[in-house]
Amino acid sequence: MGRTSPPDQPVTPAETAARSASTPPVYSGHQDHSFTLQAIMEMQKSIGELKAVISDTTTSINSMKSKVDSLVEWKNKILGGAIVLGAVIALASFLVTKFSDYITIASPADRTHQSDTQKK
Repeated sequence: MGRTSPPDQPVTPAETAARSASTPPVYSGHQDHSFTLQAIMEMQKSIGELKAVISDTTTSINSMKSKVDSLVEWKNKILGGAIVLGAVIALASFLVTKFSDYITIASPADRTHQSDTQKK
């Protein structure tokens, strides 16, 4: 729908209503792909950022895993040492109680007192 009034006169409300009621022209063969292209480029950028974040997270997890493994190793060493120490203490206690009849422990004051009583 073209303009019905001469070009030097303002557009009338009837012409404005007629223009808005008509459909926009369809361009055959050439559509505007700039929006789609921009959306695809933004998605590629976002995917690249996500890959970087995932890579950093994987590195961080591997670092934490090695630290946890080190802590588990230390825990096992300490636990093993405690078990060995307990076995040594138990063996020493057993030997002391078994051979306590054969071993006499006396302080120096008791020795002088015993030697004085033996002389009399």
